[in-house]
Amino acid sequence: MAALSHWQLPAFRLLHLEESFVLAVHESPTEIRFDMELVVNERHPRYRAPRPSPDGCDATHCYRRGRITFRNPSHVVWAQKKTELPVGGDSQGDLGKVDSLLLDGDVYKLRGPWGRLELTASSVDVDVW
Repeated sequence: MAALSHWQLPAFRLLHLEESFVLAVHESPTEIRFDMELVVNERHPRYRAPRPSPDGCDATHCYRRGRITFRNPSHVVWAQKKTELPVGGDSQGDLGKVDSLLLDGDVYKLRGPWGRLELTASSVDVDVW
C-alpha cells in the first residue's frame, strides 16, 4: 500500500497543512500534541473570508488556532528535533510550517523545520477553534 498524504486522510482534508504553522510541541506518555495556527479551506465550518492584515497586506488564507493530537503514541522516533522557539529579535513566534505529513501503513511521518517525527498512534484528533 502506498503512503497517504495528509489531504487524503479524513481528519486533514479541510486543512492546508503545508501553509499552517507549528506553535509548540508537547509530549507525554499518552499523547504528542502540536499547537497550531491552521489554515482551513472554504469548506471547513470554521472558515471565514480572509481580511487584510493591519499592515495593509492582503490576507490569502483563513488562519485558525488549533491542535493536532496523536493519542497513545508508540515507536516514536525524532530526528533533528527543534521544539524550542528561536531566541532573538527576529523570532517569528513559531517553529515553522509542516512540510509534509504522510501515513505509511500505520506509521505517521511528519517533517518540518522543527524536525522529523515518525510514530504510530491509536488515533489522531484535529481540533480547530
